Amino acid sequence: MDAQDKRIDSVEKIIHKMGIDIQAIRADVRLITEGHVMLAEKFGRFEAEYIRHAVDTRQDILNLYKMTYGQLEGRVKELETAKRYMARTSQDIIAMRTGRAIRQPRSLA
Repeated sequence: MDAQDKRIDSVEKIIHKMGIDIQAIRADVRLITEGHVMLAEKFGRFEAEYIRHAVDTRQDILNLYKMTYGQLEGRVKELETAKRYMARTSQDIIAMRTGRAIRQPRSLA
């Protein structure tokens, strides 16, 4: 073989090796693309689950506030009723239970 044939063989080997490398790179790019698609799908599912969880948690917190304020309102009403009851005089209580008003004594003026 002369020098030119050796050089052509060398170039053909380099071209062949580059073709193999390019195929390997293409395969790697495909794998990366598939991985990216799978991650995007997984992230979409995670995001939807997170949003559902956040909405449920918010609703639970609102329900707790409603329950807490409802209980507080009930306690305030009980205290107001007790205050009104305590403010009554004994005559008011007797009149309420018997259904008859007690006459007030006349003043001696």
